[in-house]
This record gives sequence, C-alpha cells and structure tokens, in this order.
Amino acid sequence: MSKKDWITGLAAGIVSGIGIHNLKKESPVYKMKYDRKKNELYESGKTNYHIYDSAKHRLKAEAQENIKIKGK
Repeated sequence: MSKKDWITGLAAGIVSGIGIHNLKKESPVYKMKYDRKKNELYESGKTNYHIYDSAKHRLKAEAQENIKIKGK
C-alpha cells in the first residue's frame, strides 16, 4: 500500500470515529428523562426508608412495653 492509501485510511478512520462519537452523545431529552427518573427513584426510596424506620421504632417501643409488662 502506498502512503496515499495509508493517509486516506487514517483520515477516514478519524472522521468516522468523530462522527460515531457525536452520534453517541446523550441528547438533552434523554438526559432530562434520566434525571427525572433518578430523582423519582431517590424520593420513593427516601419515603420507603421513612416508612420502614417509623415501623421499626414503633415495633421497638411495643417490644419495650411487652418486656416491662412481663417483668412485673
């Protein structure tokens, strides 16, 4: 292969690589949907944690009351 063929192939590879990289970038709509879904998951996880935590405290308090009653 001649130098010209190597240079042409290298240039074509660089141009196609740049083109593919630009196509693979995230679109603003995709990023917006991803951020919204991430925030929704965070909020639902936080809510579920608070529900779990309050139930745990309630059960712990009931267990303490049962221990006091049986100890009499």
